[in-house]
Amino acid sequence: MSSVMLKKLSKFYGSQEILKGIDLEIKSGEFLVLVGPSGCGKSTSLRLIAGLEEVTSGEIYINDLLVNEIDPSNRDIAMVFQNYALYPQMTVRENMAFGLKIRKFNQSEVDNRVLEASDILQIQNLLDRKPKELSGGQRQRVALGRAIVRQPKVFLFDEPLSNLDAKLRQEMRIEIKRLHDLLGTTMIYVTHDQVEAMTMGDRIAVMNQGFIEQIDTPENTYKKPSNKFTSTFIGTPQINLFNGKIEKKDSDLFFITSQFSVKINNSHYQYLNLNESKIVVGIRPEDIRYVDEKNTKNIIKASVNFIEYLGQDLNIHLSMGKMNFTMKLDDTIFSKSKDSIKVNQKINININLDNVHFFDFETGEAV
Repeated sequence: MSSVMLKKLSKFYGSQEILKGIDLEIKSGEFLVLVGPSGCGKSTSLRLIAGLEEVTSGEIYINDLLVNEIDPSNRDIAMVFQNYALYPQMTVRENMAFGLKIRKFNQSEVDNRVLEASDILQIQNLLDRKPKELSGGQRQRVALGRAIVRQPKVFLFDEPLSNLDAKLRQEMRIEIKRLHDLLGTTMIYVTHDQVEAMTMGDRIAVMNQGFIEQIDTPENTYKKPSNKFTSTFIGTPQINLFNGKIEKKDSDLFFITSQFSVKINNSHYQYLNLNESKIVVGIRPEDIRYVDEKNTKNIIKASVNFIEYLGQDLNIHLSMGKMNFTMKLDDTIFSKSKDSIKVNQKINININLDNVHFFDFETGEAV
């Protein structure tokens, strides 16, 4: 197992700066996910680690060894691509063995490694087929097998599941995570899919416009976002953001917007600066609750614009004046309320402020 460290890593393409001096440390044996929107620099970071691109400035270390000038073939890494990159004229066995033969491994070692990898991935029956005879999921397993046989210090994954359908993506997520648990090798995984990031990573590095916005566990990234960007990128449906101000009335704090006013939990006193005239409050859709007519405490009225039925869950898109937001109901509440919530209807809601997030109005940083 090996650690990977990036120090002040920058990358320019002409005058365009893609990476802006990022610092990142991946621990030995860790599964780290780089996640972010298209163009944020996550795939560029991976290609720099692999040596497929030249660093503009900064340093890359693998196991404390500076590798900036080391050829990709000598970095002892294996990369799995989005498009599988299999040789169409070769069988599965030949594809998996090719890299070892180039490196002059003896035939018995090659055969043993191919059989071991095919056993791990349960593709023994595919060894004599060619890629055109395989499904997308089978091709991706072969690409994984080709990486496994090399027994590298670090695995790099560049959006390997984006060409698969939803069912296969779920199966392969489990397969890759199981592979990590089995091998214990350091893995760096690039994706724009937050579900992959949340379900696979030991830690997540959220990237945006060449910067790393937050590095943390999936749970902390969701529950304790460091800024507005992270809060909106992680979580489905997206977090609701409300612009408003904090006012103190007697011994209580209230968050006031143009459409509603709610009392804030007293535990938030120590975090809020009452001198700030404006603030942004983030509320997850599951923390907005549907209430019936009998419950008159802290009720807010909202109009139903659209309803998404998602099996056991229900996403309800609401509005108050020009303010739009989303409420998520679980199957328990859904079964009680599905007949009473209709499009263009006004419903009663209240907000669970125990999990509320506060962001600086100007900088977007968490308060």
